[in-house]
Amino acid sequence: MPNQKHILIIYPVDFNQEANLGIKAKMEGQGEAFAELGYVVSQAFIRNKKCIFKIENKESVLSFNISSKLAKYQSLYTALTNKLTIITYDLVYIRHLVHTRSLLSFLKAVDKSKTKIIYEFPTYPYYSEWYKWWQRLLLIEDSLVRSRCEIFIDLIIHFGGYDGNLKAKEITNGVLLKTVEIFKNQVVPNNNTFRLVAVGRWEYWHGLERILYGMMDCTENIALDIIGHGPKLGFYKKIVATNNNIKNKVVFHGPLHGKLLERIMANANLGVGTLGLHRKDVMMDSSLKHRMYCAFGLPFVFAGEDANFNIDLPFIFRVPVGESKVNLDSLIGEYTNKKAHNPNGLAKNNIITYATKNLSWKSRIIEILREVD
Repeated sequence: MPNQKHILIIYPVDFNQEANLGIKAKMEGQGEAFAELGYVVSQAFIRNKKCIFKIENKESVLSFNISSKLAKYQSLYTALTNKLTIITYDLVYIRHLVHTRSLLSFLKAVDKSKTKIIYEFPTYPYYSEWYKWWQRLLLIEDSLVRSRCEIFIDLIIHFGGYDGNLKAKEITNGVLLKTVEIFKNQVVPNNNTFRLVAVGRWEYWHGLERILYGMMDCTENIALDIIGHGPKLGFYKKIVATNNNIKNKVVFHGPLHGKLLERIMANANLGVGTLGLHRKDVMMDSSLKHRMYCAFGLPFVFAGEDANFNIDLPFIFRVPVGESKVNLDSLIGEYTNKKAHNPNGLAKNNIITYATKNLSWKSRIIEILREVD
């Protein structure tokens, strides 16, 4: 098809790390949406110290043996710069990690007479996420080359908080809808334990300790399944290990996917969303975990605001923004009251129907394309 358009989606993310599987699903969802809209989709990412290039369903390796944390963020763009001589793209969609000299060289190599560049900030501002020594080194480079990179960018995509001078479009995250249908017939077992499930790559802004501290005062029969890895996981494990009254109520599973994840989600009453986003001065949430819970047909709780999940929705529960522990007796009481008076509002099928109608990546990509056409 000679008039078919091409897009390159770049995620400088290591998908060999199971904690990044949610981000991988996001890339796949965006790619699926562009394909539905008639684009030939190429994707570039990192896996097991290799830079991977994927066009439709065929993968190739662009470079091998990325030896360090610093190098892998440079090598992907260096390898892609050479690839630009092979395929001319109509669009390049880049997920932000950090502005580097190799990113700048890549942007300079793009043929701007034919290609428009879309740049996504998954979090803005992003500086507070980068607190390790090697991340601070990257932020120095970021500060030196950011303005030079911006010259080449046609559109910024963000999820709230962007205050720069470039043309920008605020959206919310979507969900990979091809996985939705399999959860429709699952039924939560009717037992005496109220089961919470929390999924994430655990960082300080997730605030999961607010639930753990709340469990210590809870008079109800309650259990919590924690899924995933992340920098704060050790902190959560220490809280549980040093408090006998919750030690047998919390299970750490590590990263899960497929049938193992589905089984735990099917047994849960409520998903735990983001509870500490205020810690990095971001108030409007667009967490992937919220959209995943919704796709599973699972009610969930979070603190703050999420543009796709108004508090009036029957399957949404909110707790106050701040550092206080979550009052789980009150939360369970609210859940029980809703279930008694509006059981359809908590029904899996109805929650999944909401996801299907409101959370597709296709609807968001259409909005983006209107801005660059």
